[in-house]
Amino acid sequence: MDSNLEKGEVFMTVDQIVTQYGVSRTIAREAASQLQALGLLKGRQRVGLVMHRPDVQDLLKNWLPLYSRSLGGESVQALAQLRYTLELGAIGLAVANATEEQVNRLKDIATHFESVTSVAGQTEEADTAEVEFHSLILEMTGNPLISGMHEVLSDYFHVAVRKNPNWREVSFDAVLEHKAIAKAIAARDIELARNLLRHHLDNSLSELKGC
Repeated sequence: MDSNLEKGEVFMTVDQIVTQYGVSRTIAREAASQLQALGLLKGRQRVGLVMHRPDVQDLLKNWLPLYSRSLGGESVQALAQLRYTLELGAIGLAVANATEEQVNRLKDIATHFESVTSVAGQTEEADTAEVEFHSLILEMTGNPLISGMHEVLSDYFHVAVRKNPNWREVSFDAVLEHKAIAKAIAARDIELARNLLRHHLDNSLSELKGC
């Protein structure tokens, strides 16, 4: 592919791919389809294939669920470790870049998580609140590549619920940890937020051992 082509410029036709690379039309069409799936090409009516800039978040959204399923029995540990590394690496940027609106949303989610678990335990609604809480931390970084990794969290929680027989046991510590993390971020205390999050994620990893 010509790296000098800009977004919106016309790419080669299938016939041109066949001629230039000496492949069959079947292979040429398959190659073009894969480039479209990656977001590098886009079909435009009456024009054909044109160059396109892929949306990284869309790529992650499509790729991560397939990846987690391909891991089989290793998926929960692999996703838990990826989540651990991702969130701890993001917390510094999150504290530094979070808007007041985001901080208030994080506090509200933590409060909602507490109210749900106190009444009904670790339900699906509580799971949703947890995903929202941790996804918002990624969003706070202001980096679309990091915030786009929220699919890691969704997949992690989805797999963890199925793999961990103790998942539905309510952890009062988790409730307090969510509120403490939100408070530390609101205070713009990076080290405290990092230490609290590390402790919170360490507990999650230990609960999943042997799953």
